[in-house]
Amino acid sequence: MLKKITALTLIIITLLLNACVSQPEPAVPPTTPPPETTSAPTTAPSTAATTPPPTEPPTISTEPYPEATLIENFEYTVNDDGVTITKYIGKGIADIVIPAEIEGKSVTGIGTHGFWDIKENDNYIIKSVIIPDSVIYIGPFSFALNTSLESINIPQNITKIPYSAFSYCSSLTSITIPDGVIEIDETAFVHCVSLKNITIPESVIFIEDGAFYGCNSIPEETRKKILVINGKAFDYWEEFHYH
Repeated sequence: MLKKITALTLIIITLLLNACVSQPEPAVPPTTPPPETTSAPTTAPSTAATTPPPTEPPTISTEPYPEATLIENFEYTVNDDGVTITKYIGKGIADIVIPAEIEGKSVTGIGTHGFWDIKENDNYIIKSVIIPDSVIYIGPFSFALNTSLESINIPQNITKIPYSAFSYCSSLTSITIPDGVIEIDETAFVHCVSLKNITIPESVIFIEDGAFYGCNSIPEETRKKILVINGKAFDYWEEFHYH
């Protein structure tokens, strides 16, 4: 009886062991790597300006302009008394010689603003001017703001240096006021900072306020002579303006 039980027990144990050995292992899902994802490159928004680049300012020719004496370079009016130069329209670096005669008539005047440089026309640089003695009148601001003007003559028949005629001609170093000039108007030579040699004839009896304001290079002896005529000739003139 004991043998039967033992034999039966062995059979059961054997069956249990076989069942454990033959039982398949649970399937493990494959561990494939996830597909690579590629993101589209992001483009930063353009910061480039959509407006066109600024226009370059006009440049002045650095070439000498020998044709500065030609009549075609001047605008002028003709009347019974003669010709008045109203505007210079040349170009480049100019040594100007104003003609004594145009269309058979004498050039007698230079109009207001005739040669002044207001940066609206950047075609020229005036280095020197020769004015004929036929000219008896120079208008206000006629040569103002020509900072490159180095030499100019005043005709013998001029009697008045007008308002701001040579103001801010900062390269002008010398000028002779001819005998016969009676009056030098307000701000006539204002800020001619390089003006060192200026001849004031005995004919000058009126020098208006501020005529030489900013002319700090004029020597002391000449300054004293000017101040005798008007003690305010070198003072700031509050009403100074361009018009």
